[in-house]
Amino acid sequence: MSSREEQTVTANRPAGAAREDGGVGLPSTNSTKSYWLKDPSPVLSGHRTTEELPQRSSTKGGSVVMLEAREACSGATGRNSGHCQPIICQPSSPIGDFELATFHFLKRFIREHKIPCDWHAASLWPYKLVAWVLEHLLSKFAESGKFNLQKNTPVTSVHPSQEVVSSNNNEQKKKWVVGMPLGEIIARQVLLVTNGYTAHLLPKFGDLIVPVKGQIGALLAPSSPRADGGAVKLDHSYVFLAAANDKLASGGGNRNSRDDCLAQRPYYSSDGEERKGGGGGGGELIFDGGRDFADKFGVGEWRDDSLEEPVAQYLGSSLCPPLDLTSSFPGWTGIMGYSRDQHAWVGSVPEIVGGGGKDGGLYVCAGYSGRGMPAAALSAREVVKQMIGGEDKMELPKGYRLTKELVRIADPLQTSKETFKQLVADVEQKILTDPISEGGK
Repeated sequence: MSSREEQTVTANRPAGAAREDGGVGLPSTNSTKSYWLKDPSPVLSGHRTTEELPQRSSTKGGSVVMLEAREACSGATGRNSGHCQPIICQPSSPIGDFELATFHFLKRFIREHKIPCDWHAASLWPYKLVAWVLEHLLSKFAESGKFNLQKNTPVTSVHPSQEVVSSNNNEQKKKWVVGMPLGEIIARQVLLVTNGYTAHLLPKFGDLIVPVKGQIGALLAPSSPRADGGAVKLDHSYVFLAAANDKLASGGGNRNSRDDCLAQRPYYSSDGEERKGGGGGGGELIFDGGRDFADKFGVGEWRDDSLEEPVAQYLGSSLCPPLDLTSSFPGWTGIMGYSRDQHAWVGSVPEIVGGGGKDGGLYVCAGYSGRGMPAAALSAREVVKQMIGGEDKMELPKGYRLTKELVRIADPLQTSKETFKQLVADVEQKILTDPISEGGK
């Protein structure tokens, strides 16, 4: 476990850019240029299903409004390294099993629907997967008003309404008011998938989900030693993990700690067809890591509008041989949400952290701690089950379920730093780093 993760777990207030009230700002309006967003969907770019905001939304009857602070999928999923590699634990653990189940779910889903998102060796083009799903929803449900997507619509507040609605057992429950610069929407239920920005809307999550900035580069693949001199083609995607030490924990930048990801983009010929061997366009090495060299390890930073030169230097020099960053995409940044106990928070928000108490209606699915791709899809499915069917419908690892008991355990005022250090150490002992090969596609 690297020191920035330990700092996320143990610090009562992250020492980065998070504000003193425990909240964070809204997503940057001038974010760095992500490789994955270079080919935006013509359907989603600038999309607003209706020119005016709908005034109401309700899961009962199938009316859903999706509010994006920027363009669709311009947050963490559109800014990551394209990895979907689960952490395989030994012995088997519920969290590891869940990540593996999510991996297989996505693999089946992509194959069944023939989604063109370059699925290879537990890596993919994440934006294209999400874009396909949103385009499908819009084509099927937008005209009837059952699905409404609003871009550039940041949410600034969420609070209970005085308006009530009858539940399935005829109980009277309050609705929720979702506030935005453009107006308000009254909703029966609200799901926050805000990850590192969750504390902006729920300040009491300020110590439970901490924003952490990561930086990624697209590297030019070197020539291979083959006789034809073609470019290198990797048969695996990789995750590099190494534990922190005392020198690194004090900010020394010692490379005994590592938490990096490496995957290669497919090669394409001039006509756009994928090539099995090296050569032609594409083939960039997407390399994510080096947060040890970031200011305060990126902890507490919620802005993704700048690059850090020490991290860029590491990304270009740590592989063997050192590689050049591409001129078009030398680097980009994204904001992750690191959870205090390293597990996602999924479910109905307890009253002690801003939920509606017996009225319920507010849900969250966030805090993946850099593990969103092999966890988010099934986490979202399960929280929606809870929204439409109740707690007993969810099939989640116990460590993911958002309960007031887990919140109290994770609360820095209730739990010692030593407890968290031991928890982190226990998790690290189970991590294996075997790569997933092309043969397992």
